[in-house]
Amino acid sequence: MTATTSDQNTGTERVDAPVPHAPAEMGFRYHFYDFLTESLIDLSQVFNGDLHQMLILAVLGRMHIGARISGAWEPPAPPPSMSASRLSDLTAIPRQTVRRKLLDMKAKGWLVQDDRQEWRLAMQDRMSNAHRFLADIDARGIDRAIRLARLFHGAG
Repeated sequence: MTATTSDQNTGTERVDAPVPHAPAEMGFRYHFYDFLTESLIDLSQVFNGDLHQMLILAVLGRMHIGARISGAWEPPAPPPSMSASRLSDLTAIPRQTVRRKLLDMKAKGWLVQDDRQEWRLAMQDRMSNAHRFLADIDARGIDRAIRLARLFHGAG
């Protein structure tokens, strides 16, 4: 962490020397980065290095879960959908790349395109096909998150 101060004479900002972190903050940073690194390595392996595909699927999955939690969607109705353009805007991945990744995931049976040309998770028996395929990595990620939470339970 660094401190930033404004020079009143010139109106510019100056970055001061780094401010040392408290030991508890350093411990949190270490464990958080450990969690993040392990998760990204795991995801990179499962997605064969295609983290764009993983990110697009994560955005669609988050929308899906959010709609379930809020009560905005309930099976057997089709899950909520999103356009390729909106996915591109949210992820900062170029539109052509997003479209190519969506078609790849459609070929895997993970996604479907609706009549409005929007994309949603492909479902079977109230569960997404992607979730079935990625159940192991999902379980590992949840276990990692629980481990991280336990490290900091009561810390504050």
